[in-house]
Amino acid sequence: ALSLRRILETDGKTAALVTPDRNLARRVTAELARWKINVDDSAGYPLTKSPPGTFMRQCAHVVANGTAPIDLLGLLKHPYAAGGMNPPEFRKLVRRLEVTLRHSPHLGLGCSALRATLQEADREKLKGIERLIDGLDQIIAPFALMFELPKVPLKDLLAGHIQLAEALATTNEQDGEMQLWGGKDGEALALFFAELNEASHFLGAINAKHYPALIDALLSPRVQRPAYGRHPRL
Repeated sequence: ALSLRRILETDGKTAALVTPDRNLARRVTAELARWKINVDDSAGYPLTKSPPGTFMRQCAHVVANGTAPIDLLGLLKHPYAAGGMNPPEFRKLVRRLEVTLRHSPHLGLGCSALRATLQEADREKLKGIERLIDGLDQIIAPFALMFELPKVPLKDLLAGHIQLAEALATTNEQDGEMQLWGGKDGEALALFFAELNEASHFLGAINAKHYPALIDALLSPRVQRPAYGRHPRL
């Protein structure tokens, strides 16, 4: 990054970094960005590491693992999560829920475990949290029920997954579809799920527990390449 930056001290001089190491490329890009030098990365970045990609993968893994409270908290802290509420208010309630859970040594699975924990907590400190959990239960339950069945058509799993993610990404002012599928990353992710939905009949019914791993395996090769035209010399 320093070497590339030094190139700019000579008028008209150009440079490029060629490396098979994607971690190095991302680190150099990030370092240059600190100096407001934005460069094109021709190899792009994994769609799994994009904000919507991370959010969709978390939704699947959290539910498949039984909606463990600690895993659920990680999902609720994602910038896309709002659960139909005002985002600042939602984050405030999530922080309050996290503090409550930290004082509970025995945590079960699912929203029922959260409610049991709340019954043991200080009622004054729980203002608004019960409403948060009720809303989350309604959002998560339809998709979670599929994981209790021996086998589920992939098409149904995709529909339940998307329905959960869109509902959780909805704010009091914006639909989850706009939040989740907007922008270049969202469009690329929407195309992935549309293609998988069209091909879902080839796999038919699968063990729902395998669904998150299937999504990870199929999504991991996808790379999002940003539009060119950033720095003219690097």
